[in-house]
Amino acid sequence: MYETPLSTPTTRDSLDKLSLTGHGPLPPGFPSPFLFPDGLSSIETLLTNIQGLLKVAIDNARAQEKQVQLEKTELKMELFRERELRETLEKQLAVEQKNRAIIQKRLKKEKKAKRKLQEALEFETKRREQAEQALKQAASTDNLRVLNDSLTPEIEADRSGGRTDAERAIQDGRLYLKTTKRSTEFQVITRRRRRRRRRRRRRRRRRRRRRRRRRRRRRRRRRRRRRRRRRRRKAYNLSC
Repeated sequence: MYETPLSTPTTRDSLDKLSLTGHGPLPPGFPSPFLFPDGLSSIETLLTNIQGLLKVAIDNARAQEKQVQLEKTELKMELFRERELRETLEKQLAVEQKNRAIIQKRLKKEKKAKRKLQEALEFETKRREQAEQALKQAASTDNLRVLNDSLTPEIEADRSGGRTDAERAIQDGRLYLKTTKRSTEFQVITRRRRRRRRRRRRRRRRRRRRRRRRRRRRRRRRRRRRRRRRRRRKAYNLSC
C-alpha cells in the first residue's frame, strides 16, 4: 500500500511558501493554503476592538441619557415644588388681606357704635339737666311760699293762688321725670332688642360664612388631590 505523507505544520508552511514563490501547483487532494493568515488575525483583532469601543460608547450614551432624564425629572419636581410654594404664599396673603379687611370693617362698626352711644349719653345728660332745672324752679317756689307766709294777711288770696301754681309746677315736674324715665327705659329696651337682633344676624352671617369656607376648603382639597395625582402620573410616565 502506498502511504501518503502527513501534512504537518512545517511541511504545510514549506509548501505554502513554494506555491507562493511559483514552484508549481499542488497535487490534487492536497489542502489549499490560507491567504494571508497574519492579515486576517489583525483584521479580527481590529473588529473586536471596534466592537468593544462601540459597546463602551453605547453604554456611555445610555448612562448619559439616564442622567439627563433624572436631571429633567428633578428639575420638574423642583419647579412643581416652587409652584406649590408660590400658590401657598399667595393664598396666605389673600387670607391675611381678607382678615385685615374684616378687622377694618369691625373697627368702623365699633366707632359708629361708640359715636351713637356718646350721642345717646349727651341726650340723656341734657334731659337730666332740664329735669334738675325744673326741680330747682320748684324749690324756688317753695322759698317764695315762706316769704308769702311772712307777708301781711291781705295777700293770702294771692298766696293761695301762688301755691296752686307751685303745686302744679311740681306735679308737672314729677310727670316730666316719670315720662323721661319711661322713655329712657323704653329706649333701653328697644336698644337691647336691636342688639339681640343684630347679634342673631351676625351669628347667622358667621354660620353662612363658615359653611362657605368649609365648602371652599373641600373644593381646594379636591383640586389639590387631583393636581397631585396628575403630577405623579406625569412623573411616573417621564421616569418610565
